Amino acid sequence: MQLFVDINAANDGNGSQERPFKHIQQAADIAMPGDLVNVMPGIYHETVNPKHSGTADQPIIYSSVEQNRAVITGAQTVDYWRQLDGDVWTATIPNERFGAYNPYTVLADHSFDHAGEVFFNNQAMYEVKSRQEVAQPKANQLSRNPAFSTYTWYTEQDKGDNATKIYANFHGKDPNNENIEITTRETCFFPTTEGINHIVLSGFAITKAACRWGSAAYNRGMVGTNCGVGWKIINCDLSHAKCVGLSLGRYATKPAMNDDAPDQVRNTSIHDCGQAGILGGNENPSPVIVHNNIFNINVRQNLIGDEVSAIDLNPAINARITRNCIHDCTRGIWLSGQVAQTHLSRNICYNNTLPNDFKVTKTNKDALMTSLGEDIKIENSDGVTVVEDNLLLSDCATKLNSKRILLIHNLINGSIEWLSNTQPATND
Repeated sequence: MQLFVDINAANDGNGSQERPFKHIQQAADIAMPGDLVNVMPGIYHETVNPKHSGTADQPIIYSSVEQNRAVITGAQTVDYWRQLDGDVWTATIPNERFGAYNPYTVLADHSFDHAGEVFFNNQAMYEVKSRQEVAQPKANQLSRNPAFSTYTWYTEQDKGDNATKIYANFHGKDPNNENIEITTRETCFFPTTEGINHIVLSGFAITKAACRWGSAAYNRGMVGTNCGVGWKIINCDLSHAKCVGLSLGRYATKPAMNDDAPDQVRNTSIHDCGQAGILGGNENPSPVIVHNNIFNINVRQNLIGDEVSAIDLNPAINARITRNCIHDCTRGIWLSGQVAQTHLSRNICYNNTLPNDFKVTKTNKDALMTSLGEDIKIENSDGVTVVEDNLLLSDCATKLNSKRILLIHNLINGSIEWLSNTQPATND
């Protein structure tokens, strides 16, 4: 069966081509194995929660009718800013508008950063700790764009009015004449039930989710499988997740090995996410990640942690990472936990490091050492891991803290670092 969705349709559609649904969720509520959900161009302000699994032979397909013209966004426009003093403006948002999840009362990680963000013409602004830092911003020299890092914002709760107040510095611009958005949704395409299998997501642009730091206790990305298997993310553009762009099921309670139904990520751009482009965990150890463009991961340097990378698989068992272009991140590929029989081939990695003109100071030294990146980092390989026919062009090409790693026919521009004398890599 084919179902149709059009944001410009009436509210009483039945999903037919003549009377399409208005919201993707209406189709997600009833789509069954073998169904095709056709989504017309438009901006869909919703979180899609697939309710049913497909099968290996009959997946449920969600397809943008025109490439990247159906946009699923977790942000809302704010056009009622009030000028306070000079460049500082404020907006008050009633908390009831956020529903059960207010990302401006939830921290994204261990720092002061909230899960919510403020966007100025599709660029994420920089959260600071106080209203004073909004009025008197200082450039973040670890950012790839230190000049824009002075576009700052701060949030606090107005308990009397039960509202979220946001203060922002727009540097002389009138925000009511610009495109100012705030993120309001935790995810954009994510099943709340674990184990929804065999879903195909094709051709969508998905952007701006207020997800938190991916960890053992939290497996949500802007797009996520929630421990489902057999997902295919094809020809999509995923951007501007607060933390993780695509989560492949991190730290499930019962790790599953299902080599017959690996998740696949193909021909997709993933960019401008804070923690990771793709984050994979125990329920999905063997994804196929092929021909993707992953860039601008954590280039703002507002989130700091070891797990920051374009692709982070923990573990990586029979994973295939092939023909990807990974660039302008603080780390390219990180494989850890348990790594076995994984193949990295024909990838192009470059400029995966901090900006060239940063300065080391006493105040940024610790964060700097955590953030120094490389093209590939591998830990705990207990089965042969093959790194073959790649172009590794960053200042640091690899950091290897394991045995049973084969480096074969790579073109390497930067350094190769062995982090353990007791577990040397094998260099063929």
